[in-house]
Amino acid sequence: MKVLALAIALAATILKNLPSLYACSVCFGKGSEDLQKGFYWGILLLLLLPVVLIGTIGTAIIYSSRKK
Repeated sequence: MKVLALAIALAATILKNLPSLYACSVCFGKGSEDLQKGFYWGILLLLLLPVVLIGTIGTAIIYSSRKK
């Protein structure tokens, strides 16, 4: 039990002292422009992918049910 508490305290101390873990480079603003563009497009893709996927599957289901 003491080892677990010590490990948690050590991890918290290490993570507290690493300012680079507080935010991504887009929010922090210290990354290169290419890195920021990459983060932007990556986030945009991850947000739009489920919408497109569900819309495509829903359209296919509706189209196939009307065809019968």
